[in-house]
Amino acid sequence: MRHVQGFIEDVHRQAEWRADKFAQYPDDVRNANASKGLTDLAKFISVLPADSPILIRLDSALDNLYSGDSAFMEPSITDILGQFRFGRTILKNEGFEEFLLGIIETVERYTASDDAARERKLRRQLAKYGYALRKSRQRVPNIDNHGAYMIVDVQGNFIAGGERYNFTLDDIAEFLIGEETAAA
Repeated sequence: MRHVQGFIEDVHRQAEWRADKFAQYPDDVRNANASKGLTDLAKFISVLPADSPILIRLDSALDNLYSGDSAFMEPSITDILGQFRFGRTILKNEGFEEFLLGIIETVERYTASDDAARERKLRRQLAKYGYALRKSRQRVPNIDNHGAYMIVDVQGNFIAGGERYNFTLDDIAEFLIGEETAAA
């Protein structure tokens, strides 16, 4: 269960964040409900046996998400957790197992997506940092144009990566990891 413990820690962090928001805004009970729900969710996951089918499936889905370049899922796991039992009536009575299955299915759909969908997601993520993704139109690669991708800084209009259209989608995802790290 390589990723389950980290997932439980994410649930706890989100519960704490919601509790802090409730302390900040005591009239908004949605945060208190979400914090309690998330705390109970973490307890539920913690007591499941290691060979539980839902834990095995969760760990597998998270492994697929975090290995390679798929970790940029939108909405993120944190975003999904943040909505658990928060104000929307449809979620208030949602059980823990149903919620976990919803996360698992969301991650599985995302990690099974094709390159075109991945490219669109990477374009959106690059745009958040002020970059644009350019795709080569060259059909026959040559020494100056490898036929893949280039990242351009929109404001400065300079090449930020893949000078010879030599970035793959994997390279773009790595570039974004560096941008997120620098922004943190």
